[in-house]
Amino acid sequence: MGKGKAIFYQGDPEPPDEYVEFVKKQLLAMMQLRPEIHRALEIEKPGDVYCSVLENGKLALLNFSDSEARLWLVDGRVLNLSPYSIVLAAHW
Repeated sequence: MGKGKAIFYQGDPEPPDEYVEFVKKQLLAMMQLRPEIHRALEIEKPGDVYCSVLENGKLALLNFSDSEARLWLVDGRVLNLSPYSIVLAAHW
């Protein structure tokens, strides 16, 4: 079995921006995570866009906003997501 550990956030989870940055920083420090997860964490995106790296390596994106969302990938490419859309990106 692996050696687990708990990481505690000492701040207030409201508003969530500071908590999200804390979690992002902690995840980026975990070298045992797959490289594509680290790449996903580096995507510049609005707070209303949620992303997840699937087991098959695709990137699942949800724009939970009334507005089009623009994302900047690590390699400089830009993705535009329609309002309230879900996109599976195979080559990101």
